[in-house]
Amino acid sequence: RPNMHEIWEYAKPAVLMTATIALLLNMDVILVKHFFPPEQAGIYAAASLLAKIPFLVSWVFSSVIFPRVTKLFVDGRPSGHLLRISLKYMSIIMVVSTFVNIFFANWIFRLVFGPQYEVGSYIGLYAFAMGLLAIVNILVVYQLALKRFTLAKIIPWFFVVECLLF
Repeated sequence: RPNMHEIWEYAKPAVLMTATIALLLNMDVILVKHFFPPEQAGIYAAASLLAKIPFLVSWVFSSVIFPRVTKLFVDGRPSGHLLRISLKYMSIIMVVSTFVNIFFANWIFRLVFGPQYEVGSYIGLYAFAMGLLAIVNILVVYQLALKRFTLAKIIPWFFVVECLLF
């Protein structure tokens, strides 16, 4: 029979970290939708989706490393190599995505959404920020797999800072 106390003690920081990352990922779009006209909010949401591709890719790495790291942890074997590999490839994806968003975002945006639309010059910076959030996501998943909850105490403060800056 599962130990519900143990499950709850694991679930609390896991939910906190996941919810905070979700808020960090989406709060800007929610605020833009609230404060800007619908057309501008729609363009922003579409541009945001283009810049969030690195974060979406990070879930692939997270889905792969979580069960493997957990198995290695249970077996008492090292798992740092999986983290290093994931971070290496995620960093490459982040750099490529940033480059693409700096130099080709308007072309891609017009191709997908029509010639009348253009994204601003900050999309490359946005893509870089989403790449950093993707790296944080991988670190969070890795920490959860090892039953380490240090990030659960730190990550919510990033949301607070984002709210204060916005």
